[in-house]
Amino acid sequence: MSRLLPLALIPLLIFAPETSRADSYFQQFVHYTIQARLDTENHMLIGTEEILYKNNSPDTLRQFYLHLYPNAFRNEDSALQRSYRQRYNVNLFNIPKAHRGFLDIESMSVNGSPVIPEIDDTIARIDLIQPLPPGESMTVILSFREKIRKHLGRAGYRGKQYDLAQWYPKVVVYDEKGFHPDKFEAFGEFYGEFGTFDVYLEIPHDYAVAATGLVQEGDPGWNINRAGKTSNSNKKQTGTYKTVHFHAEKVHDFAWSASPDFVVQDTTWNGVKIMSFFKRGNKKWKDTTLVHGVRALQWLSKKVGPYPYPQLSIVQALMSGGMEYPMIVLDGKVSEGLVLHEVGHIYFYGIFANDERAEAWLDEGFTSFQTGWYLEDRYGPWGKKHEWSFYEKITPQYTILEDAHRSLFPILRKGYGERLATTAEDFKNSYYTTVYVKGALFFNALRYVVGEEAFDRILKTYYERWKFKHVNEERFREVCEESSGLELGWFFEEWLHTRKKCDYRLDKIKTVRRKDEKGYRADVEIKRLGDIVMPLSLEFTLEDGSKRTYRIEGRLRTIKESFELPQKPKRAALNPQNEIMDLNLSDNFIPRRRDLQFDWPNNYYYPEDAYQIRYRPGIWYNDIDELKAGFLFQGSYMNEKAKRRLGVYYGLESERVDFSISLEKPIRLFGNNGSMSLSGYKMEGRNDITISLFLGRRKTLIHPPSHDFTIGFNFHELRNKRYVVDTEAYEEEPDVGPFINYVVDPQFDILSSRLTANLKLGRDWGGAKFDYERLATTVTFKTRAGWIPVSAGLRFFLGLVGGQMPLQQKFFLAGGGPLAQEQRFFLRSPGAIWEDLNYHQAGHGNLRGYLPGDFGVNRLFALNFEVGTQLPLGFLKKISGGIIHRVHWAGFVDLGEIMDKENPNALSARVQSLTDSGILDATLIDAGLGIRGELRFPFYNLGFRLDFPFFVNHPEVNGETDELRYRYVFSLDAAF
Repeated sequence: MSRLLPLALIPLLIFAPETSRADSYFQQFVHYTIQARLDTENHMLIGTEEILYKNNSPDTLRQFYLHLYPNAFRNEDSALQRSYRQRYNVNLFNIPKAHRGFLDIESMSVNGSPVIPEIDDTIARIDLIQPLPPGESMTVILSFREKIRKHLGRAGYRGKQYDLAQWYPKVVVYDEKGFHPDKFEAFGEFYGEFGTFDVYLEIPHDYAVAATGLVQEGDPGWNINRAGKTSNSNKKQTGTYKTVHFHAEKVHDFAWSASPDFVVQDTTWNGVKIMSFFKRGNKKWKDTTLVHGVRALQWLSKKVGPYPYPQLSIVQALMSGGMEYPMIVLDGKVSEGLVLHEVGHIYFYGIFANDERAEAWLDEGFTSFQTGWYLEDRYGPWGKKHEWSFYEKITPQYTILEDAHRSLFPILRKGYGERLATTAEDFKNSYYTTVYVKGALFFNALRYVVGEEAFDRILKTYYERWKFKHVNEERFREVCEESSGLELGWFFEEWLHTRKKCDYRLDKIKTVRRKDEKGYRADVEIKRLGDIVMPLSLEFTLEDGSKRTYRIEGRLRTIKESFELPQKPKRAALNPQNEIMDLNLSDNFIPRRRDLQFDWPNNYYYPEDAYQIRYRPGIWYNDIDELKAGFLFQGSYMNEKAKRRLGVYYGLESERVDFSISLEKPIRLFGNNGSMSLSGYKMEGRNDITISLFLGRRKTLIHPPSHDFTIGFNFHELRNKRYVVDTEAYEEEPDVGPFINYVVDPQFDILSSRLTANLKLGRDWGGAKFDYERLATTVTFKTRAGWIPVSAGLRFFLGLVGGQMPLQQKFFLAGGGPLAQEQRFFLRSPGAIWEDLNYHQAGHGNLRGYLPGDFGVNRLFALNFEVGTQLPLGFLKKISGGIIHRVHWAGFVDLGEIMDKENPNALSARVQSLTDSGILDATLIDAGLGIRGELRFPFYNLGFRLDFPFFVNHPEVNGETDELRYRYVFSLDAAF
């Protein structure tokens, strides 16, 4: 039943908010009165809503719109579902219908006259019987029925907890651009009208509820589990309902969360009540999150402006990440950074209400920036180092700023960068990286351009002028220009509205002694290689270690400047902190920097200011060299450019020196990203040289498929057969010729797939013996993790070879064959691992049950199928300290069809006997069960596979007699 407003309050409620300095600015006003009953048995909300709407615009309104966000989860035809299909090839509705959600308006009237809204997905349109002139108000009364979805995205239920966001019929914003009836889609968030909320929630008596606003009447249940102790008086009343009235002003949304299991903690800071709601037993959340909330308000109040609301609630949410609403945030984990980000949103989205679909950078970028700023200010450039593991503390790590750069810069370098001011639904490559990361870096660059003091004035002026109003780029830029005294149109244009890149190079420095011998003159030349123009900061380090910094205009393509210095400079650096987002910082230093670093396992730190050389020792055993030891050196810039690799190893018994070497250079050809590479090795009796050109084509990052092409030339030769594990599968003559590889990976609804094709042409050039054509194709399908409860895979393989080919180029029944095995040091030569390990190198036919009798053929078709589920680890994962991360069981079947007519290996009497027995005409089948797992150590992630092919239909291939018997194979790789 609707609760009507007292007539005496109406003049206060429709009083228009203070207008901005711009005469054209206006802002509508809304007062919601909502009464909703939570039906926990049927997961329904039944309610009524009264909307008092005042038209403060200069326009007469003839339509009115409401958002019905839960309808996005009704069926496959919603805009949300279509956008997920288009962008991710994902169907959100492979879930039972009982778990879906919707919001129905059952009746509606405008100023007492019944109306029937026109519903289009998540938008309700109402044609007004009587237009609403400027300055006038109208009252909309409606009843609604909502089916609460099983938790998906930002809202829903799981167990007894209900997180309700975007749950009620919500007024669509009308601003200077008109109405914004945007349907709910995969990207982009929300836009709301400021106003007042009076919300009456009827919930079970034993529930505690957190919500936007202050409690006016009723028991919110905050004492039910106070300090983790359950009150018996409340337990006795389970099954009855209570009504809790919340009131909030100057907000544009209302969210709430309710559960009988919430423990409530609270404190007060500067007159603001800060509350923490979390599940019983969550020791990490207790006390910690409340402290994070206090710190967040202290920081934001200091840097931006006083927190304007009387209360803040931080709730342990059902989602894994976080989501923000006025006066309440929902966080899925204990994280100081997450609290800062989401509470920051109460400012940047809540207090400054931008259109998050049209200008997501203005809130997501801003709060991401202030979160990083807070962590740097409180903990230093690396953030919370005290929470690092021991391994992280002894290995190099990225600073907060470097970490942002490394996530964004590869996208920009490869040509997938997008305009920051792109509408959310129009992003094609990198919505999150662009909006959150580049958005944060935009504000960091703005702070650099205007200076610290001016930036502080910008934030405070922005708060005073635009709090509780709709903001946009133009309004923010006006504040920036006024507060800094600078014209910043060029900066906003380049960073927000173009795809331009920033790249400067410190090209030359010539230092000469002054004639009066009272110092030095440094003549500097700087090249602008990118299109973005930024003011530059040139830093000299003098002989005594002191520094001199100069600001330089960066507009010209070639910049020449001279500087008078009291001492001879030892070094010079151009924007060494990279506030300007220079895509190649390594050439901003003279002399150029080098970083020599031990190649720590599972460490991916590549400094952006230096060319890095990594090194690590290598040591292993084989029967010929016995102990073999050496070093591997790898050089690159950011693991992308100028990649070089050199390994040198010595065999103690053989006294032979082996080596491997490779060079790789990224290129861009015909608009595609690629690389040119040259590699070779002399290793354990084998010589190999490969030169190749790789091109990868993908139109956009969010739209598969990607197409990868490689063309090249290979020379391979076995010089010493003592190093071969299986002499019946390898020949010594040189193998020479070109090759072409093609890979494409289409993505489907619940399946990922990949097609690979390899054509190798062996040629008798230069006196080589072999002349053949070899084609290998593989097609794989795998279920996409997380979308269905089982993990399944299907693989098809076809291999055809004709002509005179070496044995090692044939297609092997059980695995990838000797050429694949020799890429692993422990499979390359005899004695490297013990034979009883039964190591399975996946590939070719993949009939793992036939590993003991494996041999190569000329024509082979194979099919491999696996299906399984993840095993619950529970206590095992806990006692292992998380090292045992994941374990699956799987059932498998492998099938192979040899299409040769004659013995494919004339050198093998064993294969001849199998040919005589008719094996070439038989279909080979194996089946069994297996375990797949992942172990996560601080320094290394180790995957493993243990398969038990209990059944083979032709055991004679293995020299066995029983089809059913105990067999096993082990591998560090997936079967496919």
